[in-house]
Amino acid sequence: MIEWHKTFAACCLLGLTTIVASAAGQAAQYPVHQPVPGGIAVIEIGRTYSDGYQARFGRRPILVFERNGVWFGVVGIGLDTPLGDYLITVKTPENGSSLGFYVKPHSYPFRDDFSELGVPDDLNISLTWRSVLDASFPLISPVKGTRVEKFGSRYEAEKDAKSVQWAVLSDIENNVVVAPGGGTIVDVLNNDGINYFLTIDHGMGLFSTVGPVRKIGKETGQPVKKGEALGKLGIDTVRPHTLYWQVSLNGVAINPELVSDQLKGPEPE
Repeated sequence: MIEWHKTFAACCLLGLTTIVASAAGQAAQYPVHQPVPGGIAVIEIGRTYSDGYQARFGRRPILVFERNGVWFGVVGIGLDTPLGDYLITVKTPENGSSLGFYVKPHSYPFRDDFSELGVPDDLNISLTWRSVLDASFPLISPVKGTRVEKFGSRYEAEKDAKSVQWAVLSDIENNVVVAPGGGTIVDVLNNDGINYFLTIDHGMGLFSTVGPVRKIGKETGQPVKKGEALGKLGIDTVRPHTLYWQVSLNGVAINPELVSDQLKGPEPE
């Protein structure tokens, strides 16, 4: 009887370990499938994908990537997207098909500590399509030792206000700002005469915009590699020692935590 209990306990422990390991393995897969407003849908396309294929969400082509021999399509979901069913289309030279996903509800917090973000109102992001993905997942944080907050938040005093489309990175360990992934600098916006916001086209409709950055060493049109220095952390008079990061996919801002494994959310209250 004792040996049976030992065997049963060992099996339970092994099963629990397997479940935890499996969950950990799933959690480590980036980009993360979270089909909510401000999130992304990761849809399995199949084991075959070539230049002759066209994967689209509406009229726009979508990002595709391969993992373990399987191809996936990735759709950015805007913060103002209504809940419900949506389709991507995959067309081959021979035929076509539709694959669905459901946008489910997600509650972003209301905050009462509203203060203006030191970010530009309008970004000159070109939505021209490049069929090559220069970045690899997961993206890295533009600065080290970061805590991320505010993406998707609204404020109780302004419940009808637009949700925040930037991640606010703080607890920064040094002032070097790096490229989250490979790509090409497509815009360098001088925000206030001192600080700049840099936009990187990673390819396939994936963009990163970071700032404020000063003493920049890059110009529009220059290629960058993942982790390559872009400049020094700029000065935000509203929130000193803070960097803003916006990630957009197929023209909408998405939560950077779904494409990067280096961001830490705020401590629970």
